[in-house]
Amino acid sequence: MKVITTKELNNYKILPFDVYVNENEKLFSAGEVLTPGKLISLRQYDTIYAQEIQEIIPEKEQTQDSGKVKLSYDFDYDSLNIMEVNTPINKSAVVDTETQIRIKLYFMKVLELLKAEAFDHAFEHAQALINIIEQHILLVSEEVKKGSQLRFLGEYEVCHPLNVAVFSGMIARRLELDSLECRNVTIAGLLHDIGKLYIDGIKNENSLELLVSDAMKQHVTVGYNLLKQYNMPETVCTAVLEHHENNDGSGYPRGISNDWIIKPAQILSVCNYFDNLAFNKTPIHIFNTRDALKRMLELGTSKFAAEVLYTFVHMFSYNDTENFEDMTTY
Repeated sequence: MKVITTKELNNYKILPFDVYVNENEKLFSAGEVLTPGKLISLRQYDTIYAQEIQEIIPEKEQTQDSGKVKLSYDFDYDSLNIMEVNTPINKSAVVDTETQIRIKLYFMKVLELLKAEAFDHAFEHAQALINIIEQHILLVSEEVKKGSQLRFLGEYEVCHPLNVAVFSGMIARRLELDSLECRNVTIAGLLHDIGKLYIDGIKNENSLELLVSDAMKQHVTVGYNLLKQYNMPETVCTAVLEHHENNDGSGYPRGISNDWIIKPAQILSVCNYFDNLAFNKTPIHIFNTRDALKRMLELGTSKFAAEVLYTFVHMFSYNDTENFEDMTTY
Protein backbone atom coordinates (compact mmCIF):
# COMPACT_ATOMS: atom_id res chain seq x y z
CA MET A 1 0.00 0.00 0.00
CA LYS A 2 1.05 3.60 -0.52
CA VAL A 3 0.22 6.78 1.34
CA ILE A 4 -2.29 9.00 -0.45
CA THR A 5 -3.63 12.45 0.40
CA THR A 6 -7.20 13.68 0.34
CA LYS A 7 -6.10 16.18 -2.31
CA GLU A 8 -5.05 13.30 -4.57
CA LEU A 9 -8.30 11.46 -3.85
CA ASN A 10 -10.21 14.54 -4.92
CA ASN A 11 -9.15 13.72 -8.50
CA TYR A 12 -11.42 10.68 -8.52
CA LYS A 13 -15.13 10.21 -8.69
CA ILE A 14 -14.90 6.42 -8.75
CA LEU A 15 -12.20 4.80 -6.66
CA PRO A 16 -9.96 2.47 -8.72
CA PHE A 17 -8.40 1.07 -5.51
CA ASP A 18 -9.26 0.27 -1.89
CA VAL A 19 -8.60 2.98 0.72
CA TYR A 20 -7.29 2.01 4.17
CA VAL A 21 -6.56 3.81 7.42
CA ASN A 22 -4.12 1.04 8.35
CA GLU A 23 -3.16 -2.39 7.11
CA ASN A 24 -6.26 -4.07 8.53
CA GLU A 25 -8.94 -1.37 8.44
CA LYS A 26 -10.45 -0.66 5.04
CA LEU A 27 -12.48 2.52 4.70
CA PHE A 28 -13.69 2.41 1.11
CA SER A 29 -13.63 -0.20 -1.65
CA ALA A 30 -12.62 0.04 -5.28
CA GLY A 31 -15.63 0.95 -7.39
CA GLU A 32 -17.27 3.21 -4.79
CA VAL A 33 -18.34 6.69 -5.83
CA LEU A 34 -16.26 9.14 -3.80
CA THR A 35 -18.80 11.68 -2.53
CA PRO A 36 -17.88 14.99 -0.81
CA GLY A 37 -19.15 13.50 2.45
CA LYS A 38 -16.70 10.62 2.22
CA LEU A 39 -13.84 13.00 1.53
CA ILE A 40 -14.77 15.07 4.58
CA SER A 41 -14.87 11.95 6.75
CA LEU A 42 -11.21 11.24 5.86
CA ARG A 43 -9.99 14.42 7.55
CA GLN A 44 -10.06 12.73 10.96
CA TYR A 45 -7.19 10.42 9.94
CA ASP A 46 -3.55 11.48 9.99
CA THR A 47 -2.60 9.00 7.26
CA ILE A 48 -4.60 7.10 4.68
CA TYR A 49 -3.43 4.46 2.23
CA ALA A 50 -4.32 3.28 -1.25
CA GLN A 51 -3.96 -0.36 -2.18
CA GLU A 52 -1.33 -0.19 -4.90
CA ILE A 53 -2.03 -1.29 -8.44
CA GLN A 54 0.26 -0.63 -11.40
CA GLU A 55 -0.43 3.08 -11.34
CA ILE A 56 -3.05 5.50 -10.11
CA ILE A 57 -4.36 7.80 -12.80
CA PRO A 58 -6.60 10.78 -11.96
CA GLU A 59 -10.09 10.79 -13.31
CA LYS A 60 -10.32 11.84 -16.94
CA GLU A 61 -11.43 15.40 -17.51
CA GLN A 62 -15.07 15.70 -18.44
CA THR A 63 -15.55 16.82 -22.03
CA GLN A 64 -19.31 17.19 -22.00
CA ASP A 65 -19.12 20.96 -21.43
CA SER A 66 -16.04 21.55 -23.55
CA GLY A 67 -17.85 21.06 -26.83
CA LYS A 68 -15.84 17.93 -27.68
CA VAL A 69 -18.52 15.44 -26.69
CA LYS A 70 -22.26 15.99 -26.73
CA LEU A 71 -23.90 13.38 -24.56
CA SER A 72 -27.39 12.21 -25.37
CA TYR A 73 -29.34 10.81 -22.43
CA ASP A 74 -32.61 10.30 -24.25
CA PHE A 75 -32.39 7.93 -27.18
CA ASP A 76 -34.30 4.87 -28.27
CA TYR A 77 -33.54 1.91 -30.46
CA ASP A 78 -35.99 2.63 -33.28
CA SER A 79 -34.96 6.25 -33.81
CA LEU A 80 -31.20 5.69 -33.96
CA ASN A 81 -29.49 7.05 -37.06
CA ILE A 82 -27.42 4.09 -38.18
CA MET A 83 -25.71 6.25 -40.81
CA GLU A 84 -23.75 8.03 -38.09
CA VAL A 85 -21.39 5.07 -37.65
CA ASN A 86 -19.22 3.04 -39.99
CA THR A 87 -18.80 -0.26 -38.20
CA PRO A 88 -17.88 -3.79 -39.31
CA ILE A 89 -20.68 -6.31 -39.58
CA ASN A 90 -20.87 -10.09 -39.61
CA LYS A 91 -21.97 -10.97 -43.14
CA SER A 92 -22.66 -14.58 -42.08
CA ALA A 93 -24.90 -13.62 -39.17
CA VAL A 94 -28.51 -14.72 -38.83
CA VAL A 95 -29.23 -11.18 -37.60
CA ASP A 96 -29.68 -8.71 -40.45
CA THR A 97 -27.17 -5.92 -41.09
CA GLU A 98 -29.38 -3.06 -39.89
CA THR A 99 -30.11 -4.83 -36.59
CA GLN A 100 -26.40 -5.51 -36.01
CA ILE A 101 -25.53 -1.86 -36.56
CA ARG A 102 -28.47 -0.57 -34.53
CA ILE A 103 -27.62 -2.77 -31.51
CA LYS A 104 -23.93 -1.81 -31.69
CA LEU A 105 -24.77 1.89 -31.96
CA TYR A 106 -27.13 1.65 -29.00
CA PHE A 107 -24.41 0.05 -26.89
CA MET A 108 -21.87 2.65 -28.06
CA LYS A 109 -24.16 5.28 -26.59
CA VAL A 110 -24.43 3.29 -23.35
CA LEU A 111 -20.62 3.19 -23.18
CA GLU A 112 -20.48 6.98 -23.66
CA LEU A 113 -22.78 7.39 -20.65
CA LEU A 114 -20.70 4.98 -18.56
CA LYS A 115 -17.47 6.78 -19.43
CA ALA A 116 -19.09 10.09 -18.49
CA GLU A 117 -20.21 8.46 -15.22
CA ALA A 118 -23.87 9.15 -15.97
CA PHE A 119 -24.71 5.88 -14.27
CA ASP A 120 -28.46 6.23 -13.73
CA HIS A 121 -29.01 6.88 -17.43
CA ALA A 122 -26.45 4.24 -18.49
CA PHE A 123 -27.97 1.43 -16.44
CA GLU A 124 -31.50 2.35 -17.53
CA HIS A 125 -30.43 2.07 -21.17
CA ALA A 126 -28.49 -1.12 -20.46
CA GLN A 127 -31.70 -2.71 -19.19
CA ALA A 128 -33.49 -1.53 -22.33
CA LEU A 129 -30.73 -3.05 -24.46
CA ILE A 130 -31.28 -6.43 -22.82
CA ASN A 131 -34.90 -6.26 -23.97
CA ILE A 132 -33.65 -5.58 -27.50
CA ILE A 133 -31.17 -8.48 -27.37
CA GLU A 134 -33.87 -10.82 -26.11
CA GLN A 135 -36.28 -9.76 -28.84
CA HIS A 136 -33.95 -9.65 -31.83
CA ILE A 137 -31.35 -12.32 -31.04
CA LEU A 138 -32.18 -14.69 -28.20
CA LEU A 139 -35.63 -15.54 -29.52
CA VAL A 140 -34.11 -16.83 -32.76
CA SER A 141 -30.97 -18.35 -31.24
CA GLU A 142 -32.52 -21.76 -30.57
CA GLU A 143 -32.33 -22.62 -34.25
CA VAL A 144 -28.72 -21.51 -34.70
CA LYS A 145 -26.13 -24.28 -34.96
CA LYS A 146 -23.06 -22.14 -35.61
CA GLY A 147 -21.78 -19.77 -32.96
CA SER A 148 -20.13 -17.69 -35.64
CA GLN A 149 -23.58 -16.72 -36.94
CA LEU A 150 -24.40 -14.85 -33.73
CA ARG A 151 -21.17 -12.96 -33.05
CA PHE A 152 -20.81 -9.23 -33.38
CA LEU A 153 -17.60 -8.45 -35.25
CA GLY A 154 -15.47 -5.33 -35.13
CA GLU A 155 -14.58 -3.09 -32.20
CA TYR A 156 -13.59 -5.22 -29.19
CA GLU A 157 -14.82 -2.72 -26.58
CA VAL A 158 -18.27 -2.74 -28.16
CA CYS A 159 -18.62 -6.26 -29.54
CA HIS A 160 -17.10 -8.32 -26.73
CA PRO A 161 -19.69 -7.35 -24.08
CA LEU A 162 -22.49 -7.84 -26.60
CA ASN A 163 -21.19 -11.31 -27.52
CA VAL A 164 -20.81 -12.37 -23.90
CA ALA A 165 -24.34 -11.15 -23.20
CA VAL A 166 -25.80 -13.08 -26.15
CA PHE A 167 -23.97 -16.33 -25.47
CA SER A 168 -24.62 -16.14 -21.72
CA GLY A 169 -28.34 -15.65 -22.35
CA MET A 170 -28.32 -18.64 -24.69
CA ILE A 171 -26.65 -20.93 -22.15
CA ALA A 172 -29.00 -19.79 -19.38
CA ARG A 173 -31.95 -20.78 -21.54
CA ARG A 174 -30.41 -24.15 -22.45
CA LEU A 175 -29.88 -24.82 -18.74
CA GLU A 176 -33.55 -23.96 -18.19
CA LEU A 177 -32.96 -21.19 -15.69
CA ASP A 178 -36.09 -19.18 -14.96
CA SER A 179 -36.84 -16.01 -16.92
CA LEU A 180 -35.48 -13.64 -14.25
CA GLU A 181 -32.25 -15.64 -13.90
CA CYS A 182 -31.84 -15.67 -17.69
CA ARG A 183 -32.25 -11.91 -17.80
CA ASN A 184 -29.79 -11.37 -14.94
CA VAL A 185 -27.20 -13.60 -16.63
CA THR A 186 -27.60 -11.64 -19.87
CA ILE A 187 -27.15 -8.23 -18.28
CA ALA A 188 -24.20 -9.54 -16.26
CA GLY A 189 -22.66 -10.56 -19.58
CA LEU A 190 -23.21 -7.09 -20.99
CA LEU A 191 -21.62 -5.40 -17.94
CA HIS A 192 -19.02 -8.01 -16.97
CA ASP A 193 -16.05 -5.79 -17.87
CA ILE A 194 -17.47 -2.46 -16.70
CA GLY A 195 -14.66 -2.10 -14.15
CA LYS A 196 -12.11 -1.82 -16.98
CA LEU A 197 -13.53 1.57 -17.92
CA TYR A 198 -12.25 3.09 -14.67
CA ILE A 199 -8.79 1.53 -14.32
CA ASP A 200 -6.00 2.85 -16.48
CA GLY A 201 -3.20 0.61 -17.67
CA ILE A 202 -5.21 -2.42 -18.76
CA LYS A 203 -6.78 -1.29 -22.02
CA ASN A 204 -3.76 -2.24 -24.14
CA GLU A 205 -3.16 -5.68 -22.70
CA ASN A 206 -3.31 -7.69 -25.90
CA SER A 207 -3.07 -11.07 -24.20
CA LEU A 208 -5.53 -11.45 -21.36
CA GLU A 209 -3.95 -14.77 -20.45
CA LEU A 210 -0.34 -13.63 -20.26
CA LEU A 211 -0.75 -10.15 -18.87
CA VAL A 212 -2.97 -10.68 -15.83
CA SER A 213 -1.63 -7.70 -13.93
CA ASP A 214 -2.72 -6.42 -10.55
CA ALA A 215 -4.60 -3.68 -12.37
CA MET A 216 -6.41 -6.23 -14.51
CA LYS A 217 -7.45 -8.20 -11.45
CA GLN A 218 -8.94 -5.07 -9.90
CA HIS A 219 -11.55 -4.68 -12.64
CA VAL A 220 -13.85 -7.36 -11.24
CA THR A 221 -13.91 -5.72 -7.80
CA VAL A 222 -14.40 -2.25 -9.23
CA GLY A 223 -17.26 -3.52 -11.36
CA TYR A 224 -18.86 -5.41 -8.48
CA ASN A 225 -18.83 -2.45 -6.11
CA LEU A 226 -20.10 -0.03 -8.73
CA LEU A 227 -23.04 -2.27 -9.64
CA LYS A 228 -23.81 -2.87 -5.96
CA GLN A 229 -23.89 0.86 -5.34
CA TYR A 230 -26.48 1.28 -8.08
CA ASN A 231 -28.67 -1.52 -6.75
CA MET A 232 -28.16 -4.04 -9.50
CA PRO A 233 -29.42 -7.53 -8.53
CA GLU A 234 -27.01 -9.43 -6.30
CA THR A 235 -26.75 -12.20 -8.91
CA VAL A 236 -25.54 -9.68 -11.50
CA CYS A 237 -23.01 -8.14 -9.12
CA THR A 238 -21.61 -11.49 -7.96
CA ALA A 239 -21.41 -12.87 -11.50
CA VAL A 240 -19.32 -9.84 -12.50
CA LEU A 241 -17.10 -10.35 -9.45
CA GLU A 242 -16.53 -14.07 -10.08
CA HIS A 243 -16.33 -14.35 -13.87
CA HIS A 244 -12.53 -14.86 -13.74
CA GLU A 245 -12.69 -17.62 -11.11
CA ASN A 246 -11.63 -21.05 -12.38
CA ASN A 247 -13.19 -24.38 -11.56
CA ASP A 248 -9.94 -25.62 -9.97
CA GLY A 249 -9.53 -22.54 -7.75
CA SER A 250 -6.72 -20.94 -9.77
CA GLY A 251 -8.67 -17.82 -10.78
CA TYR A 252 -9.26 -14.43 -9.17
CA PRO A 253 -10.16 -12.40 -7.16
CA ARG A 254 -10.80 -14.95 -4.37
CA GLY A 255 -9.52 -18.25 -5.76
CA ILE A 256 -12.79 -20.08 -5.12
CA SER A 257 -13.66 -23.28 -7.00
CA ASN A 258 -16.39 -25.63 -8.17
CA ASP A 259 -19.83 -24.93 -6.74
CA TRP A 260 -18.54 -22.02 -4.67
CA ILE A 261 -18.66 -20.09 -7.95
CA ILE A 262 -22.25 -19.11 -8.69
CA LYS A 263 -23.71 -20.57 -11.89
CA PRO A 264 -24.15 -17.19 -13.64
CA ALA A 265 -20.43 -16.56 -13.13
CA GLN A 266 -19.64 -20.04 -14.47
CA ILE A 267 -21.66 -19.14 -17.56
CA LEU A 268 -19.87 -15.81 -18.01
CA SER A 269 -16.51 -17.52 -17.63
CA VAL A 270 -17.16 -19.84 -20.57
CA CYS A 271 -18.61 -17.13 -22.82
CA ASN A 272 -15.94 -14.58 -21.92
CA TYR A 273 -13.14 -17.03 -22.69
CA PHE A 274 -14.67 -18.15 -25.99
CA ASP A 275 -15.07 -14.59 -27.24
CA ASN A 276 -11.56 -13.62 -26.14
CA LEU A 277 -10.28 -16.59 -28.11
CA ALA A 278 -12.27 -15.45 -31.13
CA PHE A 279 -10.83 -11.92 -30.77
CA ASN A 280 -7.32 -13.41 -30.39
CA LYS A 281 -6.87 -12.02 -26.89
CA THR A 282 -5.03 -15.17 -25.79
CA PRO A 283 -1.57 -16.55 -26.70
CA ILE A 284 -3.07 -19.17 -29.04
CA HIS A 285 -4.09 -17.87 -32.45
CA ILE A 286 -7.66 -18.87 -33.22
CA PHE A 287 -9.13 -18.83 -36.72
CA ASN A 288 -12.65 -20.15 -36.26
CA THR A 289 -15.21 -21.58 -33.86
CA ARG A 290 -13.82 -25.12 -34.09
CA ASP A 291 -10.38 -23.91 -32.99
CA ALA A 292 -11.94 -22.09 -30.06
CA LEU A 293 -14.02 -25.07 -28.94
CA LYS A 294 -11.01 -27.36 -29.25
CA ARG A 295 -8.95 -25.08 -26.99
CA MET A 296 -11.74 -24.89 -24.42
CA LEU A 297 -12.14 -28.67 -24.35
CA GLU A 298 -8.39 -29.02 -23.84
CA LEU A 299 -8.64 -26.80 -20.76
CA GLY A 300 -11.70 -28.74 -19.69
CA THR A 301 -12.99 -28.83 -16.16
CA SER A 302 -9.81 -27.44 -14.65
CA LYS A 303 -11.02 -24.06 -15.89
CA PHE A 304 -14.74 -24.44 -16.57
CA ALA A 305 -17.74 -25.99 -14.85
CA ALA A 306 -18.50 -29.20 -16.75
CA GLU A 307 -22.24 -28.66 -17.21
CA VAL A 308 -21.76 -25.15 -18.57
CA LEU A 309 -18.81 -26.04 -20.82
CA TYR A 310 -20.52 -28.99 -22.49
CA THR A 311 -23.79 -27.11 -22.83
CA PHE A 312 -21.89 -24.36 -24.64
CA VAL A 313 -20.03 -26.80 -26.90
CA HIS A 314 -23.23 -28.63 -27.81
CA MET A 315 -24.94 -25.38 -28.82
CA PHE A 316 -22.64 -25.03 -31.82
CA SER A 317 -21.27 -27.18 -34.58
CA TYR A 318 -17.76 -28.48 -33.89
CA ASN A 319 -17.28 -28.41 -37.66
CA ASP A 320 -17.83 -24.64 -37.89
CA THR A 321 -14.58 -23.73 -39.67
CA GLU A 322 -15.60 -20.41 -41.21
CA ASN A 323 -12.73 -17.99 -40.64
CA PHE A 324 -13.70 -15.06 -38.41
CA GLU A 325 -11.74 -12.61 -40.55
CA ASP A 326 -13.53 -13.74 -43.71
CA MET A 327 -16.90 -13.04 -42.09
CA THR A 328 -16.22 -9.35 -41.54
CA THR A 329 -17.38 -6.70 -43.97
CA TYR A 330 -18.44 -3.03 -43.95
